[in-house]
This record gives sequence, structure tokens and C-alpha cells, in this order.
Amino acid sequence: MAGTRQEERQMLHAALERLDEQSRTLLVLRHYSGVDSGEMGRMLGMPDSTVRSQPVSA
Repeated sequence: MAGTRQEERQMLHAALERLDEQSRTLLVLRHYSGVDSGEMGRMLGMPDSTVRSQPVSA
């Protein structure tokens, strides 16, 4: 099926755009960049426990 991958990318992009900036950042760092909660906390200036408690499923 031609175009299916492009359609999936467009749907993913649209879903990411609906998230607030913090949720989007956490989701991308965690699921796409493989950054652990401790590193995310250091990058974002928040405790890793706060990072871990944030819902990041879209």
C-alpha cells in the first residue's frame, strides 16, 4: 500500500501537535530518543520522580 507510511507519519505528527509542550517533550525523549527519567529531569530542570509520574502515552 503506497503512501501508508507517509499517512502514519502525518497522523503521528498531528497527534504530537495536540499535546502540550511538556508532554510532547517527555514523550519524544522517552520513547524516541531513549533518554531515561534521570537524564530527562536534568535536561528539563525537574526531579526524575516528577518525570516518572508524568503520563506520556498518546
